[in-house]
Amino acid sequence: MFTLKNEPQDIPQLLESSFNLYKRAFLPSLPFSFCAIILMCVPHLLGVVEPSTSRLFGHNPMGLWTMTISWFLGIMFLSGLIFRLYCFCYHVPSHFMASMQQALLKFISILLIGALYSLIVLSGTMLLIVPGIILSVSLMFSFILVMTDNQHVLQTLTLSHRLVWGHWWHTVIVISIPLLINIAVMLCGFLIVSSLLIHYGMNFSQIYIATTLLTIILQTIFIPLIFSVALVLLHDLRQRVSRLPRW
Repeated sequence: MFTLKNEPQDIPQLLESSFNLYKRAFLPSLPFSFCAIILMCVPHLLGVVEPSTSRLFGHNPMGLWTMTISWFLGIMFLSGLIFRLYCFCYHVPSHFMASMQQALLKFISILLIGALYSLIVLSGTMLLIVPGIILSVSLMFSFILVMTDNQHVLQTLTLSHRLVWGHWWHTVIVISIPLLINIAVMLCGFLIVSSLLIHYGMNFSQIYIATTLLTIILQTIFIPLIFSVALVLLHDLRQRVSRLPRW
């Protein structure tokens, strides 16, 4: 049984705990990540398979609405994955439909946080770039907190910033590790698949389809890992902040 530590951990311990959570929740997580990445990739894939579909998505308002709805549904599945992993972390009984119901209940809040997060980070980026980078990290846990804590949008943004502040570099290092592994595996996969297909004389559309399918497979596997690291890191930050002296 997976159990979170009730004390701050160093980076190797955090990664070990994250991987243990990932292993424990791997199979239940796959439907969420698979559905999310399918919904986000398929509209682009259809545009290559059938040119008329590309015109539909590119110029027709109905096509744009279809793509938007597809992305929104993908976000819902990612939100459901966050809640499912949270339930594994804290031994809360849950299942696929219960997690999706929670995602549906929090959907408007997720969209509001996304809008505010983008606005704040963009504003910070316009102020010499560095503030935007700092805020993009310090506010990122608001997307998890809105799913797991019974707080409104502004409270989750404030709490995320408070948890990360003072541990910014620690947060960046830990969360960067699965992201860099993901990027490295994706690049290697793209290079290998593209080289093989070019060698056998495949055209651009065939290469694009193959790399998109590869993206679906790899992201289905890696998204739960990234979220597992984020949840374990969030718990660790809570432990660190709770041990700060109160003046």
